[in-house]
Amino acid sequence: MNQRKTHPVGFRVFAFKKFMWVSIFALLASLTITTLVSGTFVAVVYHKTVSNLPDRLQQTFSGLAAAENPVEQADIILAQIQRKNLQNDFNFIPASDIRNTPLALTDTQQQNLKAAKQANQLTHQLDILSAEVNGGLPVYFQPGCDTCNILATQGRYMGTLLFQLPLTSPLLTFGTLWAFFIIFMVSFFIIGVYMMTRALEKDFIQPIRDLSERMHHIRLEEDDILWERKEQEIAEIDLIDQLITENIQTLKSIYVKLDALMVTEHQSGFFHQDRFKEALQFEVYRSDRYHRPFSILVIKLLKVESKQAEKNPDTAEQIHLFAETINEHTRNIDMPFRIGERLFLIIMPEMTEQEVPVMSQVLRKRFAQDREDGEDRYKFDVQIGYATYNYDTQNIKELTALAIERMHQTEAEETPEKPASSDSETA
Repeated sequence: MNQRKTHPVGFRVFAFKKFMWVSIFALLASLTITTLVSGTFVAVVYHKTVSNLPDRLQQTFSGLAAAENPVEQADIILAQIQRKNLQNDFNFIPASDIRNTPLALTDTQQQNLKAAKQANQLTHQLDILSAEVNGGLPVYFQPGCDTCNILATQGRYMGTLLFQLPLTSPLLTFGTLWAFFIIFMVSFFIIGVYMMTRALEKDFIQPIRDLSERMHHIRLEEDDILWERKEQEIAEIDLIDQLITENIQTLKSIYVKLDALMVTEHQSGFFHQDRFKEALQFEVYRSDRYHRPFSILVIKLLKVESKQAEKNPDTAEQIHLFAETINEHTRNIDMPFRIGERLFLIIMPEMTEQEVPVMSQVLRKRFAQDREDGEDRYKFDVQIGYATYNYDTQNIKELTALAIERMHQTEAEETPEKPASSDSETA
């Protein structure tokens, strides 16, 4: 499966792109919120204005005097309607003007006039841009009716009343616009800050935090430094990751070279196992040429017992304590090697076949005794084997194998003796 290749970009370009996307989204979201709020407000006001429209029109004609003769009183009615029209909210178009004379009306008024005439009832519509309700109402006159309903089509058709009613007062409209603007700005600010914070947290702060956490788990003292290169979206962070990776690779190569050149093993301080073969060959050469004896001692650490039951030293600490004990009870000319996790080998120059068993017993007793380390005491359970060159064998491979074989024989011999020893102590 092909993995997606990351193409890092500079922080400035990254921040600019994120800012643009966040701004666009915040703008659209704020417009949506403001539109919903303003639309709800306009719908409520429009509904209230339309529901009050019949009462308002009725009040406009409530003061008209009743007339017995519509023809004689037509001019009076029209004059009274004109006097009611002082606020420019109403425009009365007489029936005679509608039939005979071209009217100087706006397109909206022409549409309202036509719609009211065809419907023969009150019509109205909302003009969002001007925040007005406009429409038309056919006016009928019935002589002798002083309290007739303006919406009733009774009597003679006198003309059409066109009206333009504002949704709210100018002061309220100004305050509403400011309220909508504040809603828009607050929404834009909150959404923008929230999205920008999330973007910075996800794409900038979190990668740096992850990089810092990965660096925190690096252990330079370990032979194998665990580190995996991870590509980052931001070029500056990706460069840091790359440089750390390159430096760790350099450290690993240095560790490899140091391991090849290292003489002693770092946990125990003993000679490195890679040097054992070389040292053993040199002792064999010296023994053959100068006829000098040497022996080898193989020690296997089985376990470390602590007097404090709750304290259990780790492997590194066990090896360190055990190595110190060996150094304290061996000669300066002896060469100890660590050839396994818990397996040690000591080359002992000038050690004869009679002396090496004695040395083995001395070390065994020392290991069985308590060793003080601070406030704790330790004992070491070990197996020991030995062999002497030219006495046991003259073959290097057989020499080591014989010492290991004796180490296992010692364990087999000591196992059944433990109950007898325990019984003698009891007696």
